[in-house]
Amino acid sequence: MQILDNVNNTLKDDLAATISKGDKLSIAAACFSIYAYEALKKQLEGIDELRFRSNVTGGQMSGFLSVVKPSETVAYSPLNSFTTSDL
Repeated sequence: MQILDNVNNTLKDDLAATISKGDKLSIAAACFSIYAYEALKKQLEGIDELRFRSNVTGGQMSGFLSVVKPSETVAYSPLNSFTTSDL
């Protein structure tokens, strides 16, 4: 397990190194920013599937992001939102 502090080790850098062509991405977060998508556009354009779930109930939600590769699954948790400030 690796700890990302978003100062020395950022989620954006780790995702950029992890995501590759043909992967499947699932995101469960309270909100989604198109600017965060833009920050990872090069990597995200090559994936096979992107699934996003947001909380419309107003209740508590435990967010996560997973990258499913042919040989492994990489999970990131907790993930409050998928925005540029979270990357």
